[in-house]
Amino acid sequence: MATSKRGSLGNWPSVKAVELSGFKSVFSPTTVDLAPITLLAGANSSGKSSFMQALVLLKQTLEAQIDPGPLKLGGPNVHFSFADQFLSRIGKGKEASAFKLGFTFDHPGCVQLTIGRGKETPIEVREFVVEDEASKVTLRLGMTSNEIEAQLPDGYKAQTPHGFKANEIEYYVEPSRFLLNYQARLKGGPDRLLAGGGRHLFTLRLMNFLSRFIHLPGLRGHPLRRYPLAAVGKAFPGLFGPEYTASIISAWQDAKGDDAKQKLNEVGTDLHDLGLTWKVAAKRVSDAEAELLVGRLQSSVRGGAHDLVNIADVGFGVSQVLPVVVALHVAEAEQTVYLEQPEIHLHPAAQVVLARVLARAIARGVRVIVETHSSSLLLALQTLVAEGAELHPDDVRLYWFTRDPKTGETQVSPASLDQEGAFGNWPVDFGKVELQLESRYLDALDARHGAK
Repeated sequence: MATSKRGSLGNWPSVKAVELSGFKSVFSPTTVDLAPITLLAGANSSGKSSFMQALVLLKQTLEAQIDPGPLKLGGPNVHFSFADQFLSRIGKGKEASAFKLGFTFDHPGCVQLTIGRGKETPIEVREFVVEDEASKVTLRLGMTSNEIEAQLPDGYKAQTPHGFKANEIEYYVEPSRFLLNYQARLKGGPDRLLAGGGRHLFTLRLMNFLSRFIHLPGLRGHPLRRYPLAAVGKAFPGLFGPEYTASIISAWQDAKGDDAKQKLNEVGTDLHDLGLTWKVAAKRVSDAEAELLVGRLQSSVRGGAHDLVNIADVGFGVSQVLPVVVALHVAEAEQTVYLEQPEIHLHPAAQVVLARVLARAIARGVRVIVETHSSSLLLALQTLVAEGAELHPDDVRLYWFTRDPKTGETQVSPASLDQEGAFGNWPVDFGKVELQLESRYLDALDARHGAK
């Protein structure tokens, strides 16, 4: 039976849960625990994307080349023009002037931030809280030195320079995008930062989680004949799409180590199992551009290495799923990949295989958040858990999103799988739709034959 690695700080990201409130339709505090595979399901406009938009909004703020202030509203991951567009307005008495986003870590501790309309600026960080086993530090703009120091345990206080007294040190709050940090300096002396101030360990872990977060949108564009090449590292700013895919495959081909060759082979295996192709390659057409080439046939044949065609000349499904597969292989252990509708343009049989592709990814230590409408993918994951060889019940966590028909507020129902792959209190919309359609079809046949 597969063994779950969830909760092991050495193998999984330090963030284990995200809590959100006051953001779009997510008005009340709503928590999503991050399992190796976290599934977000529900009807259209039920709040799945809204929940994730708050997270990727921080990602694009952190990645902005020019400091945008507390939030970068317009960017590649999500786009807003005004704060009112993301602050909750559910109904009378349910309007939020700020949203709260909290991150809980594997080791006891959390980071919570509150962002909303500002008094002097359109948007400001109203409160930033960092809590661990030993302390809880709450920071707000304009706090006095005494208010800050009173919260700090000895290990977090600034070191007093030789020749100075502790009462000659002052603390102050310093904003940095969506973060609030505390710093220490000498009163009335040179503007010199002192050791002991700055970012808490959990703040650094949060920044690491967000900077390495990989986001694949549901719309991945039409295939192009040439793609610009970019440097390949551990972080992928913005949206992960075909441009990154071409660059990664080109980098793997140029690498001398066996690891890169293995990744290329594994990508080919996944694509073959999905029924799409058996090989993918990148061909440089200049120092700045490359073509993406794929095998014309599903399986390797004699002489097939020369039977590669431009990705623009094959079925649309290949260009849509290739970034998904490459992202799952380029991601390292302790890295999270967020997939919006990975089943788009995939045949139902391929959607079933996609469950195994996800299972292989988490076996390498990758974490995956999947926003999906695919009942085939869900049932395939249940089956892998029931079979017990590739997935453990703890590897999969399900969240069903609905909206109150009167207020429009998002409501989230969590469910866990048991050893047989079954879930408990879980809405049956996926299966219900298919059963109702099948019933209608059988009723129509009965009516047609009964009329004869």
